[in-house]
Amino acid sequence: GLMFYGGLAGAVLALALYARATRDSFPGLADLVAAVLPLGHAFGRLGCFMHGCCYGRISHAACAVRFPRHSPAWYDHVEGGLIAETAARSLPVLPTQLMEAAGNLLLFALLVRVYRRRGDRPGTVAGVYCMGYAALRFTVEAFRGDPRMAVGTLSISQAASLGVALFGLALVLRARKQGAESA
Repeated sequence: GLMFYGGLAGAVLALALYARATRDSFPGLADLVAAVLPLGHAFGRLGCFMHGCCYGRISHAACAVRFPRHSPAWYDHVEGGLIAETAARSLPVLPTQLMEAAGNLLLFALLVRVYRRRGDRPGTVAGVYCMGYAALRFTVEAFRGDPRMAVGTLSISQAASLGVALFGLALVLRARKQGAESA
């Protein structure tokens, strides 16, 4: 669970247990949490950028950045024989941390709008979050350059994203069905 999706799974379990103990609506609580989750996640990715982890592929694009000596990117480039141990910086890499932070901010704006309009369809915001974040993460993963586990040709996060997107779709369909039944 040392990746975001592991933490998300633990948080969903904890929220479900809390909802059960307090007899609150799990879909309603999930909507509340999901609406603000991307904002906090965006700040977390800024922390990743400052640390130099979760970096992108080597690139000479105008947006590419070099991380300082002893950063995760620098260590990986030294270990891979791409730069000497005396190098002051890593090779230029795509700032995937900033890409994901920007995407999370856009997702936050969308979810606030969906939250305000969800009406009697609890679970809608959580479902839209799952689908939106899964699409964002799947895309950003294609630009990552740091070592990650794989599932076939996909990174483990891309594989998890497919499952999270399907779960989100199921939440939205369930919320619509229940909203139609109560109307």
